[in-house]
Order: sequence, then C-alpha cells, then structure tokens
Amino acid sequence: MKNILGSISTMRNFMGNAGRNTCNEYLYEALTDAVESMEQHNPQKPIFKHGESVTAIDYADGRGEMKKDKWAEWVCPNCGWFVGQQYIPRKHNQQKCNFCSRCGQAIDWSES
Repeated sequence: MKNILGSISTMRNFMGNAGRNTCNEYLYEALTDAVESMEQHNPQKPIFKHGESVTAIDYADGRGEMKKDKWAEWVCPNCGWFVGQQYIPRKHNQQKCNFCSRCGQAIDWSES
C-alpha cells in the first residue's frame, strides 16, 4: 500500500456513502479499525509544549524555599502522551520516540 492517505480517503468515502445500513456491521467495524490503524502509521509531527513549574523544598533544618523549573516536551498529536523531552538549560533534545507508547501513532521528527 503505497498511498496510505489515498486509501484512507477511499475507505472513508465508501463508508460515508454505504453507511451502516448497507454494510454488514462486521465489515463496517473492520473498515473503521483499518482506517484508524492506517492513520496511526502515517507519521505526524509532535506538538511542542513548554512552561514553568514551582516546587516547594523543605530542608531538614527547618528552612524552605520555592524553586522554579522550566520544562519543555513534545506530545503525541493523537492522544497527547509524552513522546520527547528537551532539557532547557542546554536546549538538548532527549528521549525522542518514533512511536507513541500509548496509542501507537508514528511520529515525524523532521524539522523538530
């Protein structure tokens, strides 16, 4: 299957035109599962998120302080699960996954 997007479009059009009433229920469900699986194997760009978090630190001698940490990560465009991380002080990219460990979505890291 060389043209996944074309195949997905064809299957969606068939399902839209035929509908559940025309198709056997099992065939309709099989087509739905096939479309979802094909979409997951078509790589998508991850979503970049960043921000700051505040942590309260309590020391044994009774002192305490608030510490601000910056964070940055990439999440799956399909389910929002963590797929990569960037260390802020050095802008070093780490832990880039090629597939989401939650939903199986293929991740496209080109230009990231």
